Amino acid sequence: MTAQEDPSDRWYEAGDTDEFQQFFDALVRELELFRRVHPGHVFRPNHQRFWELVSEKQGNMEPETRTWARIAPGLPGKPTAKVKQSSNVSGEIGFDEDETRQLIGWPPPP
Repeated sequence: MTAQEDPSDRWYEAGDTDEFQQFFDALVRELELFRRVHPGHVFRPNHQRFWELVSEKQGNMEPETRTWARIAPGLPGKPTAKVKQSSNVSGEIGFDEDETRQLIGWPPPP
């Protein structure tokens, strides 16, 4: 991805390790404002939570189902994530702001 490329214009294939990591890297950059408000908290990709949310919203997935993710534009520091799947005939599913933050390891432990 080039420096000028807008991450909200790109779908990242979640089944591809490199693209999935690129999605999380872009998400962390997009949440920079949120990170500034919570200094000292370590944000890192939560791949497991991503798949839990997809499963909760989609139900049972066939093993051959392909999944893509992208960052939806929002207010600065408040993007959300969108997901689409090859077997999803109804279109995209979305993660709300709180679910999107969970993808980078928020909320912090009590």
